[in-house]
Amino acid sequence: MNCPSRRDACIRPTTHGTLYVPDVRGNTGPRWALSDKSSPRILTMQLSPAATLLVGLLTSPALAQSVTFNFNNAPPSTPLPITVNAGGIGANLSGTMQGFSVQQANVMGFTPVGFSGLCIYPSSVFPADLNVSFTKTLTSFSILCAVQDLYCDDGATMKVTAKMNGTIVGTATATAPPDFYWPTTTLSITVPGGFNSVTVHYQSPPPGCGDWGPIFMADNMVVTLAPSPVGDINGDAHVNAADLGLLLGAWGTSNATSDLDHNGVVDAADLSILLGGWTG
Repeated sequence: MNCPSRRDACIRPTTHGTLYVPDVRGNTGPRWALSDKSSPRILTMQLSPAATLLVGLLTSPALAQSVTFNFNNAPPSTPLPITVNAGGIGANLSGTMQGFSVQQANVMGFTPVGFSGLCIYPSSVFPADLNVSFTKTLTSFSILCAVQDLYCDDGATMKVTAKMNGTIVGTATATAPPDFYWPTTTLSITVPGGFNSVTVHYQSPPPGCGDWGPIFMADNMVVTLAPSPVGDINGDAHVNAADLGLLLGAWGTSNATSDLDHNGVVDAADLSILLGGWTG
């Protein structure tokens, strides 16, 4: 297709089968470009100073959001695996070995400190890991654990391993304080680069204590979403070719997800915002 004038943006095929966006609204301001081996300029755009300022404001990352899972919306007396949702995030919980189930926090006639309502409860006296996978990328995770220490002068140690698409990206430990019965500790980890699953593991028993079990209860899981850069249309915490394809597929429509500047139409201004936030 041909551009009606220099004041209009258009997209058209080139001899390389790629896309080219010609200059819009003047000849001053920075030029945005995306390139690959087939063409040194697949996408280009010339912006005025005012448009450049708008792009800078709109491409600032969104603020991080913390979300709490207290498991009170989980199905009672149900063995894992289960999926629970909070704040637009899905969490799939499963256990190794004989696993866990959803039970009342006071199922044994007492309630560990900080627990309430429903919680994740061990299904046997044998060790088991708690695995949690999330539908969105996170930067931090914490969970309240109650370990089976009985009148010990020391506490057991718990470990959390964070993974991104199956690759380990961080580990952390927490030791329960000495207490007379099922003491609690908050196990937490922060990985600025992001992760989407964790494994909670009973790491070691309280030293010098003979009355303990390698099991734990869990409640009050808190996660922090990875900041989503503007232009991340598919919500994977990156701005890349997948988002570009979605935006181009919605070109000229009022698609709310791709309309990054919220002016009612997906156009060159939205494309410039996406390119300005490009992470690859």
